[in-house]
Amino acid sequence: LEVPPVQNLWCIYGIDLKTEIAYYYEDTGSKFKLDSKASTISGETDENNPQALPIYNGIAYETASTSQPSFNRKASGDGTVPYCSL
Repeated sequence: LEVPPVQNLWCIYGIDLKTEIAYYYEDTGSKFKLDSKASTISGETDENNPQALPIYNGIAYETASTSQPSFNRKASGDGTVPYCSL
């Protein structure tokens, strides 16, 4: 194989957009479905939501104000990929 004639490769992404990072499910007996009742702990620190993430219809999101301890800052992903994976 020959090396392709690429001189530059750019990786461009954004940050601080609301990004899905967790899901809350309920067992309906025959299957699991997103737990819309999880929204009651949205924004509150709780054993099921230790970072007080916003939760909408069973989906938890990181936002620009989400603490990222590994990076010593507050940030969120690009809307598709969580911040820690960028």
